[in-house]
Amino acid sequence: MKLDWAGPVLADIREIDRDLSESSPETAAQLLASIIDGAEILRSYPAIGPALDGSTRSLRVRHSRYLLVYRIHGAEVDILRFHHDRQDWRPE
Repeated sequence: MKLDWAGPVLADIREIDRDLSESSPETAAQLLASIIDGAEILRSYPAIGPALDGSTRSLRVRHSRYLLVYRIHGAEVDILRFHHDRQDWRPE
């Protein structure tokens, strides 16, 4: 499957990476590697994450409290957002 990283998810990742890098560059690097690993899993197993609503799903990033929010669209996985599991990311 093809992965499509939507604009908001890239901004989410940059913001969290910037915040973590200030206090722990090693933790930030590990989290980025785990994000990439999680996205690669979605290529082979796109339905692995639980459904949130409709066609939107989430995948917990390994060894973290962060989630990749995504949607399966045909032969493509659209990665929509990246956020902490306690954060409300949905639009009002």
